[in-house]
Amino acid sequence: MFCQGADKVAKLLKRLLFTATLFAGYMAEAQPASHPTQVEFHSSDSSLDEIFQWARGQALAYVAPSSSSIGPWYEAALPGRNAFCMRDVSHQTEGAAVLGLAAANRNMLGRFAASVDEKRDWAGYWEIDGEGRPSSADYVSDADFWFNLPANFDVLDAIVRMWRWTGDDTYRDDSRFREFFRRTVNDYVTRWQLQPEKILHRPRIANQRLESGKFVHSRGIPSYSEGPKDFIFWRPSTVVFVPFRRLQLHPRTKLLQFPHSRWRTRYSSCLSASLGRKANSTILASFDRIRAALSPETP
Repeated sequence: MFCQGADKVAKLLKRLLFTATLFAGYMAEAQPASHPTQVEFHSSDSSLDEIFQWARGQALAYVAPSSSSIGPWYEAALPGRNAFCMRDVSHQTEGAAVLGLAAANRNMLGRFAASVDEKRDWAGYWEIDGEGRPSSADYVSDADFWFNLPANFDVLDAIVRMWRWTGDDTYRDDSRFREFFRRTVNDYVTRWQLQPEKILHRPRIANQRLESGKFVHSRGIPSYSEGPKDFIFWRPSTVVFVPFRRLQLHPRTKLLQFPHSRWRTRYSSCLSASLGRKANSTILASFDRIRAALSPETP
């Protein structure tokens, strides 16, 4: 049904808008450089102390030995892969910094930044293993590998956050990061057809180099939603992500079959009726902007 999942869409948008506020501070000054420390917690309730010690110990158990050949890093991927993933690292950097793992954050983010290459259409390695190689769990070749398109942007955001958090100007000045910034906001956007005027008309899997292979249909998944295959991307300037399956009037009737001018009305009616409250203004404004980006209007 069209109304199903509306609440989840609203929650997802709130998360995405939170991420957008982080980008708003991109040009803000970083904090003064700080030294890595481990967080401490003490309470009059001994059970809370025990819980904290357990949680910190669990997190630090995933830190690689100091003798690692690739420098400091921690495991941030599915269990047993001995690897770190672009998405997972980007979402764990603050916690790692609090635990005194600033050097590991810088090393891993630097390796992701250095991994972007034109042969992979400016995508980085989705996962890097403990030997510094692309993980065999999701990489066969530059034409056959797993990759989720939000990852480059997520890593860029994490780099900026860690620069502001730590005051470490390596994040701003290192040539690897500067090249990554330039490639991600220019060549990457162009190569994957993520411009506002193209993003809703692009093929779901763009830049497919092979007809068949282990990951050829996952080389550029346009979201972190990896299961359903019937969704559209968002217009970057509105920070909107809209899966088709969340916006259906009927199992065989997709939202895009309706004129763009009617998207807002359909969604507003559904959200108001299903949740018993006013439709989310952010979602509605996003539909207005998406519609404005599409010209001519599809009948």
